[in-house]
Order: sequence, then C-alpha cells, then structure tokens
Amino acid sequence: MSDIVKYSPPGGPIKYAPGRKQFNKMWFGAQGAGKTGDLILLNLKYVEFNPHKRSLFILPDDNEAKFDPVPEIEVWEIPTFTGIKKLFAGKKTLEWIRNYFIPDPFKLSKEQREYLKKNPRRFDGIINLDDPGTYIGSRPEDLYELFSRRRQLNADFVSTFPGVRKKAPPGYYGYATHIRLYETTDSIKYLLEEIAEDKREELLEMYRRVQAQAKIDQYHWEELIIREIRDRVR
Repeated sequence: MSDIVKYSPPGGPIKYAPGRKQFNKMWFGAQGAGKTGDLILLNLKYVEFNPHKRSLFILPDDNEAKFDPVPEIEVWEIPTFTGIKKLFAGKKTLEWIRNYFIPDPFKLSKEQREYLKKNPRRFDGIINLDDPGTYIGSRPEDLYELFSRRRQLNADFVSTFPGVRKKAPPGYYGYATHIRLYETTDSIKYLLEEIAEDKREELLEMYRRVQAQAKIDQYHWEELIIREIRDRVR
C-alpha cells in the first residue's frame, strides 16, 4: 500500500514504549492540504514499527480514491481483523463498536463478567475517524466513552475534519491530546473558543504560521500538544 503515498511529510515512526499513553489527535485542513496522505503514511509507519498492532479507517463514503487499495471489512469483523482495513460507517457503527469493546455490565451474565475479567476486550491499534461528524449520530457519548477508555482499549485515535468550520460535536475537543492544523480558508475563531484558555494564544500563532508557510509548501502542517503524554520514541 506504500505506493498510494505520494509524498513523505515530516514525522518519525510511532513506537510503543513502557508507560506510553494513547494519543487522541484532531486534524483540521482544507481538501488537498495533505491530511489523507499523511493519515495513510502515519498508519503504515504505525503497523510497520508495531507489527502486533492493527489499523482501522472509519470512512463516511468511498469518495476518497487514496483509500481504494485498503481492504474493506464489515463492522462485525472489527474484533478479529488484522493489518490495515477500512470500514464505511453508518449511524449505528460507533454504537456497535462501543457496545462490543465496552459491554454494559448490567446486561452481562455472571459467567460473561467472569470471562471478561480474564479476557478483557482490547482493540490494540489505531482507529482513524474520517469526518466523524457525518456518522457520529445522535449519541456522541458512545465515541466519548471509547476516547476516555482508550488506555484500557489500547487504542490510539485520529479524527480528521475538512476545515475548522466543520464543527465537531460538543465536548469532542475535551478528549483531544493534540490538534494539528493544515492550510484552511476557515476562521480559527470557533476552534479557539473550544480549547482551554492557556492554549489559545499558542494555537492562534500556530494557525498564522501554517497559513503563511502553506503558500510556499501546500502540505505544511504544525501540531499543538493539548495534553502532555509520552508521545513518540524516535
């Protein structure tokens, strides 16, 4: 699948280290700014340097040709697939994923609870949410519980949005560990209102730098750490 990446943006391989906490990144940028190519490259490196991990792209449709080489699966295959796969999402997809990986204890039998104690359900990989606002449905709580339990699931998350004006559901930003900006024609005002006050000036300066540098390099991006975690081991 490496032939679908047309360029190599900056950033080293993501390797796992003892004590590493899972990331939850939000990427914003206009169409053609390089998000999809970077996302594919990130996942290729992720599984290359962590061969026991796996990667899932959750997509709203099949309009992005760069994902064509990625094999498609159905939602019930998520617990057992290996490698890099894609899934076209419906309104109930995130609810299904949540119910499988975080089962309601009140609906489990005693035998099921005992089984889960010995065999916890973990995703063990990276989950990529492409334009999740189109399929998150009326219950963002399902996704938020996955975000908040990402350490137990051993799951990293990346959410991509076609510009900062494409609003994420309320509360989404509260779970982010990183915000990445690409070139965009949108105003940064809404995004500034959603993040913590002590990060707003830094985000605004980053936005201005990216907008200026993108006139020279259309694939330029910068990333702001919202929460300190042990992120990368070179």
